[in-house]
Amino acid sequence: MSCLLSLGISMVIIEDKSLTSPGQKVNSLAGASYSQGQADMYEFARILQAFRAAARDSEIMITARIESFTTRTPEKNEAKELASVQLALEDALARAELYKTSGADAIMIHSKAKSPFEVLSFLSQFRSQDADTPLVVVPTTYGSITDQELHQAGANIIIYANHLMRAKITAVDAISTFLLPTRQSGFSFGNKSWDRALQCRNFGYLLQQLEKAESLSESALEYRALAMRYALIHVKKVIRVLLKDQNARAADNYIITAKELLNINSQQISPLNNLFLKEKGEDLYIAKL
Repeated sequence: MSCLLSLGISMVIIEDKSLTSPGQKVNSLAGASYSQGQADMYEFARILQAFRAAARDSEIMITARIESFTTRTPEKNEAKELASVQLALEDALARAELYKTSGADAIMIHSKAKSPFEVLSFLSQFRSQDADTPLVVVPTTYGSITDQELHQAGANIIIYANHLMRAKITAVDAISTFLLPTRQSGFSFGNKSWDRALQCRNFGYLLQQLEKAESLSESALEYRALAMRYALIHVKKVIRVLLKDQNARAADNYIITAKELLNINSQQISPLNNLFLKEKGEDLYIAKL
């Protein structure tokens, strides 16, 4: 927590999925998101209490992210599907009440449905009992609804979860094709992880590594400068579009799809067998052997 505070972070969002070991998280928007269950709500409440205790005397907000809708198993039968959604809604509302009393300052309700029905149902029922607790939504898949409609339904914070990364990848992919026409066969940064990132189009990782690098070839320096400049220009363009139209899908023509991003993120870039958890004071962080 002290590390987060030192970085100036004002909110942490903690999701209530069940994890048995690091690296086993299934993306909430993935088709198989139901394969990962939710944490026991009372065990998760204790996690929130621990965060609250660690955040004492600070202004950082703790938000509990509820995954009841994304972890349920979809049903092909319409009646069974409606029943499944209703059970998930009831579970989400029960969790929200418990999490509020366990230290959560805000509640995030997540959904991967193409329709905003699940989220709107939660907002309506939650707000009928609680007019004050901040509610967070992420309309990545149900982007047909406007920000104004979500606010009117009771949402306080709307997150465009991965739009800027999708914008960056779109921009750097284009400049890479222009600068490195032989990137799939012949070009090399001289670093296996970087080359793998280029091949997989994981430009978020690649630019981060290039920016930290102390020594680069002339061609790599040129690539870094142009890629970062073009990425910034395109990201700013997407931000302007989103702010103007107040709709998550307004930028769809300027960014890769969420499905493409999931595919990119699913591809391993560097080996994990030389990483381990290390303690520093009260904090844990990932370090190299």
